[in-house]
Amino acid sequence: MNKKAYIAIILALGLIGVFLAQKSEASTRPNGTLILLNKTVYLIENGHKRGFPSAEIFKSYGFDFKDALQANADEVSLPDGALMTYASGTLVKGSDQTVYIIAENKKNPFSSAEAFLGLGFSFANIVPDTGNTLANIHMGRTVDSVYDAHPPGTL
Repeated sequence: MNKKAYIAIILALGLIGVFLAQKSEASTRPNGTLILLNKTVYLIENGHKRGFPSAEIFKSYGFDFKDALQANADEVSLPDGALMTYASGTLVKGSDQTVYIIAENKKNPFSSAEAFLGLGFSFANIVPDTGNTLANIHMGRTVDSVYDAHPPGTL
């Protein structure tokens, strides 16, 4: 094989690779897209699909199930990312009596009802942790005063 034919083959293979890469990117929806796969809703994020382990976690982001799109073939093959946890600002109660506010992927316990109510929170807004997700979230700082700053993500 002569040098020109060899270069032509190399260039053709390179163009095929570029075409396949563009096709793959175009077939996967952008970051933030909700997809449905095998009765689980996932969030597409940085080339991964991140599953929601419970309806409570899904709803903590303000999402609606009707917004999830059926996964296409390329999205089915995306690697799994870390499971989603509660959105920052979510008030969550586990199996004990402690109420937590989620901030920056940490659970921050309230030390008392006085601190909770004094910061303007309502017991009506607490989400029950039905999937035992709290057990897998790292502990943050205790909210123990009405003078504490509201944690990041709090409205």
